[in-house]
Amino acid sequence: MQTIQEFVAAFERASATADPAATGALFAPSFLSASPDGVRVLTPDDVMRAIPQRKAMMQKLASRPTSLVRVDAVPMDGYYTTVTTDWRWQFARPDSDDLEFTLTSTWIVHRAGDRMQIVFYRSGDLMTALRERGLLSS
Repeated sequence: MQTIQEFVAAFERASATADPAATGALFAPSFLSASPDGVRVLTPDDVMRAIPQRKAMMQKLASRPTSLVRVDAVPMDGYYTTVTTDWRWQFARPDSDDLEFTLTSTWIVHRAGDRMQIVFYRSGDLMTALRERGLLSS
């Protein structure tokens, strides 16, 4: 049976390789995605379509792969676990020091038998963080 640590490690690998199929497989057939703009119901296909766009943007901004720096998992019951993760973002800056910051993501993971899937996803506000640090224009 997969552990939360193994599930998070799979998410980290999928994220590092920008693998749409591997990332999409970690999400429930429909899930809630929360952002500063509100809450939306998304599907794994929505996630898979967004990954190439995000990868291109990160390459343009000279992003290095994100790294997982903290995982905190709190079981809610036998089926659901709240997972809080901190991710280190790093960007190469040719004319100054490299830029680094950490963003927190919170997930609710559902376990059904041997399968785990994200049913709620709240990522850190990456776009605001990039704007505040001058990597994106307002």
